[in-house]
Amino acid sequence: MKKSETNGWPSWRGPDEGMQRDLTRISAPFYKYLHPDIVRALVEDNEKNLDSWSRKLRNRGIDPSIYLWRESACAFPAVRRHVGRKEIARHRGHLEMQGITLNQALRMDDNDYPKHLWAFIFTGKKFKKQGPEDHQLAHLVGHKQFKDAIDQPVVLKGGENAIQPLDGLYTSAANTIYVPTSLVKPTDFSWKVKNVLLRRAHQLYGTFCRILPPWLEIRRSEETRWRLDEFPWAEPVGGMEHMGSFLNFRHDTINEMLEAK
Repeated sequence: MKKSETNGWPSWRGPDEGMQRDLTRISAPFYKYLHPDIVRALVEDNEKNLDSWSRKLRNRGIDPSIYLWRESACAFPAVRRHVGRKEIARHRGHLEMQGITLNQALRMDDNDYPKHLWAFIFTGKKFKKQGPEDHQLAHLVGHKQFKDAIDQPVVLKGGENAIQPLDGLYTSAANTIYVPTSLVKPTDFSWKVKNVLLRRAHQLYGTFCRILPPWLEIRRSEETRWRLDEFPWAEPVGGMEHMGSFLNFRHDTINEMLEAK
């Protein structure tokens, strides 16, 4: 048995590219993307409020382009996932951490805000720590920091000098899907698996939404074995019945954050 040269552990073989493609083909019918009408309504609402929210974010010391680029599907600008032990402690209410200043954000989150839209669409209410049975949310593109470029489904348009925060992808409706917990999370695989999932999102939303911030673009894959029509995708999910309620909820939430001292 071959051993790792760095730590002595066995070097076990993982699924090769062909196996990953086969697994993705088997799994594709179970990946849930939001219906394009839902994402379109969110994008249009962002466009209506772009100038006002951008001005208010700048007044709070936040670069609005991180969250609200043109045709962005970011549901909650200025909300991002906590990063590092200090921010986690602050989020959990540890008093000695309350003085920590957030960088380019007004609120930290523990993976609830990306689920509020999904919860409203299917239950008419905000997310309350309980999602669809035996399913979990997955982000198509990482939202914390651009690293390990060789394994990314996206590329930087201007090379390494173009690196910008990715926080706007955290609550983006175009950047999340639900996957069965019985399947390995697809975003844990190679860039080609993540890339085909991202290209499926672009296929659904790309005519009216810029699913990535301007400094990123989808990595090109010329291989025919990874063409979108090679995979049996499920129909997008969700309807518009509760979309108005969600937009009201998010307006109240965003305005509360912007106006808070």
